[in-house]
Amino acid sequence: EVMTYSKHKKSPDIGVYADVLKVLGNKTRLSMVKILDQTECCVCYFTELFAMSQSAISQHMQRLKKFGLINEEPRRQWIMYTLNIESIYYPFVKSIIDHIPDDVFDMNEINSYLEGRLAKEGSVW
Repeated sequence: EVMTYSKHKKSPDIGVYADVLKVLGNKTRLSMVKILDQTECCVCYFTELFAMSQSAISQHMQRLKKFGLINEEPRRQWIMYTLNIESIYYPFVKSIIDHIPDDVFDMNEINSYLEGRLAKEGSVW
């Protein structure tokens, strides 16, 4: 269990926030979270963007899912990921990623890639 609560507090223990920072302290995961704050994405795009195997990307996604930071939604043969805005940690994570300039990633290029890839495969958003 990731979340630990003090019997005198209604929010997670400070150690859990430290753990979230550790997860976000990885360049790949921080980049994923920044992208997912702006658009939904699939593992296939992340494998190309970061030049990593699908299993490596999936391990990063598992670390983010462990803290409930991302949602996944199956769509035919794809699984689309989004940032979980209902997570107890979302305001904390959002305050961090908002300090990363929006133009670090070309979101138009990302969206064009995803639309083209999914159209080529015959899937629909």
